[in-house]
Amino acid sequence: MKEHHMPDKWERRAAQIAVVTILFGLLAWSNVVFTRGEGRIAAVWLPNAMLLAVLLRGGGKGDLVYFPLAFLANCTANLFAGDDILRASGLSLVNIVEVFVAWIGMIRLGRARPDMSDLKDLIAFVGVAGVLAPIVSGMLAAIILRPASLHELLSFWWSWSLTDGLGMIIVGPSLMTVCDTFRRRRRPSLGTIAEWIWIVAVGTTTTVLVFWQTTYPFLFLVAPVVMMHAFRLGTFGTAISVAKIAIVASLATALGHGPIQLVQGGIAAKLLALQVFLATIFAMGLPVAAMLAGKKRVERALASHRDNMKSMLENMREIIFRIDATGCWTFLNPAWETITGYRVKDSLGWHTTKLLYPDDKLEAAEFYPKIVSGEIDECLLRQRFYRADGELRDIEVSVRASRDEAGDFTGAIGNIRDVTEQRKAQNSLKESEARFRNLAEAAPLGIYRADSNGMVTYVNAEWAEITGLSPSDALGEGWKAALADRASSLFKPGWEGISYPGMTRKRQIDFRRPDGTIVRATNVSAAEFDADGNPCGFIGVINDVTAELKATEALAAANRVFEDLTNLSPAGIFRTDPDGALTYCNIAWLALSGLTEEAAQGTGWAAALHTEDRQRIWNEWAQAVAKKTSYRGEFRFVRPDGAVCWVVAIAAPECDDTGNIVGFIGVNLDITERKKLEAELVRAKLHAEQAAIAKASFLANMSHEIRTPMNGVLGFADLLLESNLDEEQQKQAQLIADSGRAMMRLLNDILDISKVEAGQMVIACEPVDLRHILKSCVKLMSPNAAQKGLTLDLELDPSIPSRIAGDGLRIRQVLLNLIGNALKFTETGGVCVRATARTADNSQLSVEIAVEDTGIGIPYERQEAVFHPFEQADDTTVRRFGGTGLGLTISRQLAELMGGTMSLDSEPGKGSTFIVHLPTVAAEAPAPSTSEEVVGADADAGVNSMQGHVLLVEDHDVNQMLITTLLERMGCSMELATDGAEAIARIDASRASGGRHFDLVLMDLQMPFVDGYQATRMIRARGIGSDELPIVALTANAYADDIEACLQAGMQDHLAKPIAKNALEQILSKWIKPGARSNTVNVAQKSTNDHLIEARYQQRRQEAFEQIEAFTKLDDYSDKDVEEMIIILHKLAGTAGMFGEPELGECASQFEEGLRSWTVAERALHIREEAVKITRFA
Repeated sequence: MKEHHMPDKWERRAAQIAVVTILFGLLAWSNVVFTRGEGRIAAVWLPNAMLLAVLLRGGGKGDLVYFPLAFLANCTANLFAGDDILRASGLSLVNIVEVFVAWIGMIRLGRARPDMSDLKDLIAFVGVAGVLAPIVSGMLAAIILRPASLHELLSFWWSWSLTDGLGMIIVGPSLMTVCDTFRRRRRPSLGTIAEWIWIVAVGTTTTVLVFWQTTYPFLFLVAPVVMMHAFRLGTFGTAISVAKIAIVASLATALGHGPIQLVQGGIAAKLLALQVFLATIFAMGLPVAAMLAGKKRVERALASHRDNMKSMLENMREIIFRIDATGCWTFLNPAWETITGYRVKDSLGWHTTKLLYPDDKLEAAEFYPKIVSGEIDECLLRQRFYRADGELRDIEVSVRASRDEAGDFTGAIGNIRDVTEQRKAQNSLKESEARFRNLAEAAPLGIYRADSNGMVTYVNAEWAEITGLSPSDALGEGWKAALADRASSLFKPGWEGISYPGMTRKRQIDFRRPDGTIVRATNVSAAEFDADGNPCGFIGVINDVTAELKATEALAAANRVFEDLTNLSPAGIFRTDPDGALTYCNIAWLALSGLTEEAAQGTGWAAALHTEDRQRIWNEWAQAVAKKTSYRGEFRFVRPDGAVCWVVAIAAPECDDTGNIVGFIGVNLDITERKKLEAELVRAKLHAEQAAIAKASFLANMSHEIRTPMNGVLGFADLLLESNLDEEQQKQAQLIADSGRAMMRLLNDILDISKVEAGQMVIACEPVDLRHILKSCVKLMSPNAAQKGLTLDLELDPSIPSRIAGDGLRIRQVLLNLIGNALKFTETGGVCVRATARTADNSQLSVEIAVEDTGIGIPYERQEAVFHPFEQADDTTVRRFGGTGLGLTISRQLAELMGGTMSLDSEPGKGSTFIVHLPTVAAEAPAPSTSEEVVGADADAGVNSMQGHVLLVEDHDVNQMLITTLLERMGCSMELATDGAEAIARIDASRASGGRHFDLVLMDLQMPFVDGYQATRMIRARGIGSDELPIVALTANAYADDIEACLQAGMQDHLAKPIAKNALEQILSKWIKPGARSNTVNVAQKSTNDHLIEARYQQRRQEAFEQIEAFTKLDDYSDKDVEEMIIILHKLAGTAGMFGEPELGECASQFEEGLRSWTVAERALHIREEAVKITRFA
């Protein structure tokens, strides 16, 4: 703000200086032009007076800048008037010297800012500026102009001095008065304005009339005008009047008008007469106005003094009075009404004894004649009087006689003070002293009193009882006889060290009783002070603390033992008072907290708490203290060095003998290391959980990414096997199909073990035909055994229930793993599967299934290792027989999930026996479901008899072609929809047209716009139920939660990718109702051959590369552009592997994952790098 206003301030200052300089130059030029005669003396010289007025109302040393500027302005004016440079500069310098002399002179006189309404300031200004300065400048001007003779020099000097002095005394005071009035301006009243207008108008008219005529010498008529201005308008009005008269007189005289023209002589005489006239007008005006202003200041000061005195009298709380010679009141201040209740105007004239108490009237009658006679001049009387309300009040009356010049008594003056409350206080003090004595005698403490010399003046009975001295023997110095130790220090005054009332001194004194018993007492004393604040004695008490001190010593000894024990403890021990404030802590506690013992006291211990724990611990501790219950809590101390210490605090209430709680006692144990271990365990658990989540996410993605291309591999392999191939091609196609299925088995094993480890494997509990499962597994593996020349036998215990509760799928998986392993590792002999019913001691029925082979066997030290993931008996086993080492791991975990166990008995070179124990609960056979009946019927009839109408919802064109080919070969008609919205539209259209309805919907889940979940919910929302239109999900994820999501959306089944021909056959047989026929085929996509599929793939591949190249050339990658590229890469990643380009598929998959996870900044760094990698395959 200050910086903002500085430019404005300097601009105003510069403008002011410029205006004064220009005005000075103009005035100088005009005065030079009107110079009388041929000399250089002006009639009235104005610029010097104007500049001096500015300096005397300016800012001090900062105004020095005016002098050089005024000099330049004066020189310029002289040059314009016709002077040469030397004369112009010389006379200009004289003017500057004159102003400087006047300015410095006023400053030296202490009147740097003279008040023109002050006569002394005005006289000083006239003497310095009107006389001294013009005389000096006149002498200098005479030297410069050098008149021809001494007479001319003196005449020139006199004329110069008179002209400049006249200008100074007329213009200077007028300008300063105008300036002061402007600065102190206030809004005038209408009466003041009217008076100003009237007086100024009359004065101006009179002056103009006087100087308009040249017949009569009426110059004297101007004097009353000036006086009227001085008396009515003050200094400002007078200055205006003098300036106005000077202007009118000068102009009129210059124009040849006015009484001045009556002067005999030349123009010099007339100008002299004008100058004398103007000087006279100034002398009559401003000095009179200044004297009047001074008179008004004195009047205002007297009025202010009078008002102050009146206010003091009115506000005094004592009565100020004056009485006449007869003893009657002649003056009373307002305090009279407050103290007496009578009004002052009613009381004046009353006799002074009118309100007095009768007894006090007699006393007054004795004193008053002595005052009248002059025997005494003043006295102080203590009297009583009755208030107007009848209350009797105590007063002190101070009276002083008043006498005239002859010494005769004329009355008296004085004051009356109400001392009623003081008298009451004195009486109360006497009563208090009496009560003190009574209390002292009855007090259970020894009380004594002594004078300033230590002489005892009073002791009570208890003091005598404690010391064994009688009260009379203790007086004076007798009390010293009772002291056990008469050391000189005990005889010091009791108030020693006490510097103010209320301060006490406490010390221990031992007394020896007459029987020799030592009494230990506490002495507390306080000094008494006189009116001057000096000690005049002391009073004190003694208290027998012998028993207390013995108890204290015993307690101190016990505390020392307690502290020694606690300081040996490694745990932090603390005690508090009943309010929970800390009163004690041991060294170990201080080490834990990092506090000092002093800092920990009270509630200071909370300062060491960690900021995150402080409020919680404070609230818990406050609650325990409030409820008087035990406390346990864990928190952190932060030591001064920043180290953090974890502690567990345990505290319990501490009670006295009566059962009252006297505080709390507790311990703090350092659990920092435990907390570190817990934190490490938490981090390890979190790491494991995150790893499990990452693993599950990875496996889910891998399931999707692997099953999608495998769908094409297995599907097209099956199509190749059904086409017209020669023997060699048939063999190669079969190898492709077998390898693909082996890969799918490996994927399923990995997914199964991951589900088990993640706790996501769900075991069903439903009626299972165990005998049928055993037979079917043996029957299924018999071709493998026959191929190797091995026997595969099954032995069933007849007592095995026909139906048990369990998970048939997982039992079949375990059996196939065990039988498959037995056949793989057996080269001669055979494999035998035995199932036996067992009954445990608790009558629990179980089934024992043993798979025994005559294979290579397993060493004892490796038998447990074969159940670990990816481990076999030894490395030669892997090279010789192959395998991943997951089958046994999954089998044991599945057996344990079903509540059973798996064990191994093996000997190298003789074979192995894997034994599975499953708890068994007999179950009833379930009623066959509609779907099972349909499946059974279809299995017998053959799928080709099921010619249903299928809606395929799939956005990937290669999958569209593959599934379309499979459906057409199975005899089904179909229609194609590329997303959920189109599927809904086709279903609505078929229902609206009355044409053939769809028998089944194969619904892909991941599609743009409307995905499979949304489409299914919208179909079901239209009232189309599962009986009318079953929907089967096409998904690459076969997890239980994925399947559950499909069922929740309204689907009936799922078909995992890659889609195998037999799996598709089972789905069609299960869900297409018997009797469905393809009467008319209305398909959107006709069947195509394998070459067309290959051509379509190559076309899509080329389009993808072109779109990737265009994408990398974009300046900015919007979210929409990125989403479209993700879809393109997803399709390419899912199909490239099916056409012999797995590396391209992997590269596209990585590019897709990056686009999903990269930030906006990371996209710019990685997109072109990934695009270069993928375009290598173009």
